[in-house]
Amino acid sequence: MSTLNALMEVEFPMLIRFGTTQMLLQNILSLTEGSVISFPRSPEEPAELVVNGRVVARGTLVSAKGNYAVRITEVVENP
Repeated sequence: MSTLNALMEVEFPMLIRFGTTQMLLQNILSLTEGSVISFPRSPEEPAELVVNGRVVARGTLVSAKGNYAVRITEVVENP
């Protein structure tokens, strides 16, 4: 098996980022069940698919078989 073929079998953790924010530690420590955290973005903005700390694609959040999913709308060139 070639090295490239072997690499194709490597799994990478992925995360979906749909917003980031910053909070003071005192506010984080005061979070309770039911607390609401606002993110400075529009719900219409695409979520980002992040692999190894790099955005590799963007897409819209959808429901698939009762789970959250992302429909890819853009693949980032040279992430």
